[in-house]
Amino acid sequence: MDTVPSLNTSLLGGIVFIYGLSFGSFANVLALRTLKSETILSRSKCPACAHTLNWVDLIPVAGYLHLRGRCRYCGARISPMYPLVELISGVLWLAFFLQHGLGPEFLLYASFSFFLIVNAITDLLKFWVFDRLILAGVLAALPFQAYMGVLSDAVIGGLAGLVLSGSFFLGGILYMKIRFSGEKALEYGRRRLLRLPKQHHSLKLRNRSVLRLSEGLHAKKAFGGGDITLSIFMGFVLGWQGLLLAYAGGIALSLLFGIARAVQTLSWRPFREPYPLVPSFSVASLLVALTF
Repeated sequence: MDTVPSLNTSLLGGIVFIYGLSFGSFANVLALRTLKSETILSRSKCPACAHTLNWVDLIPVAGYLHLRGRCRYCGARISPMYPLVELISGVLWLAFFLQHGLGPEFLLYASFSFFLIVNAITDLLKFWVFDRLILAGVLAALPFQAYMGVLSDAVIGGLAGLVLSGSFFLGGILYMKIRFSGEKALEYGRRRLLRLPKQHHSLKLRNRSVLRLSEGLHAKKAFGGGDITLSIFMGFVLGWQGLLLAYAGGIALSLLFGIARAVQTLSWRPFREPYPLVPSFSVASLLVALTF
């Protein structure tokens, strides 16, 4: 573990925490605007009244608390997701700093948390994982892994992620092929596609064969293509052993959530509905990164 002079630890920790809050705010912007096919270069606006926000309103966490969770201009309620994501990011960055100092391990895991948070948001809201963003995460992690001399372990972990997630993926397609057929598959696929961002609908809604294939790829019981790339990223950063722990933790968290929802609704319906896996696997992966 890198050592930091004790007199500077609190100051550096505060700076790292602020940077973590800022990157959490950027994660919100990147996730939500990408889902809406909007540029991330334009100024932020209130989603209710479209008024351009003042820079004071955009200060992570503090801006939300100062405005008491409402827009300054129209009074519309602001989603608590914004400060929650910012706070989670800040706490993670601070925890990685206290664990590793300001070394390459900190930079690796801080960037790891950023890419996981972005994809957790998009999967939670639209069941969508951005492969290109995950690829960017792999490329960002590459120099740190090489510098630490663990590149071979990272590659083995990435391959393990491919094999493990690919097995779930193919098993899910086989399950859906057995369970669904004909118009039932077509209707289920249409409902799934309507949950995706509009730019991904295109010809899929009119092409029956492509629709049935997409229904299998995005099946509620199966891993999708985005889950495969995410698993590769997890294995690349955590190694194959950490990947197995993250998978076990992610599956356990998903089951606990399903049980809680079943108890709340007094039915088995939550287990028959689509469930975003990325948030559960992200939480498990970050816990592994902090403890393994």
